[in-house]
Amino acid sequence: MVVDESWEIESSIWEGDLLVVSPSATVASGSNLLVLEKDGRRMLATTPRIDWQVEGVVLGQYRSHA
Repeated sequence: MVVDESWEIESSIWEGDLLVVSPSATVASGSNLLVLEKDGRRMLATTPRIDWQVEGVVLGQYRSHA
C-alpha cells in the first residue's frame, strides 16, 4: 500500500512511503498502527473508529532513497 496526500499521516510516515500491511482480525487497541477504510477513503490510526472498517495492521514501512 502506498501512502498518498489523502492520508492522515503520522509524523514518521511520509507521502510516497510503502507500507507492509497484514489483514488481521486480531487488533490490540493502542499497540498497533491500523489501516482504516470508509467510503473508499483510507487512514492510519492507533485505535479503531466508529463507522470505519479495520483493513489491517501495519507491519513495516519502506522509503525509497532514489
